[in-house]
Amino acid sequence: FEKYNKLVIFDTETSSLSPDDGEIIEFGAIILTKPPKSDRFSEKTEVDVLIQNQKPILNSHIHHITDEMCRERGITPKKFFDVLEPLFGFYEDTLLIAYNAPFDLRFIQAFLGDRKIENDVLDLLKVAKARTGRFRGNKLCDMIEYYEVKEVENSHRALDDVKATLEVMRAMAREKPDLENYIERRG
Repeated sequence: FEKYNKLVIFDTETSSLSPDDGEIIEFGAIILTKPPKSDRFSEKTEVDVLIQNQKPILNSHIHHITDEMCRERGITPKKFFDVLEPLFGFYEDTLLIAYNAPFDLRFIQAFLGDRKIENDVLDLLKVAKARTGRFRGNKLCDMIEYYEVKEVENSHRALDDVKATLEVMRAMAREKPDLENYIERRG
């Protein structure tokens, strides 16, 4: 990923399956950056936040996040905007990476409103489908098993899923160093 100075591997947990009746209730990210005059991503920052919800959580049975957790431990939507703003927008040097990126990006775009997300995107679900040739059975948990990734968990909690996504991406890169071919250029 020579062109990029920042990689944002991210995941959201949401209160439903659509931004029309749901919202982001948890955001996790690992941000890898290259120090000045370096060609290696050696600086790592983790983000793990709950967000105070405005709409009822309809799917707590999946991620075990409750309205009470978001009210008591969540940050305000304004503070969440401050978390997202430096990561999502038009930053030519920042690559967004997610597993099933369109799902997460729909919710993030709905939250950001008029601010367009124009970062390049690497969707690892597309890589999984191309590599396995399977139409079904390409969930993140399936890829953890397929690539024999150890010591990660697909728990349906944002930061855990980001850590699993990063390790699956590393396994995919070891398998075949062509991940840049799957990047969607958006800017």
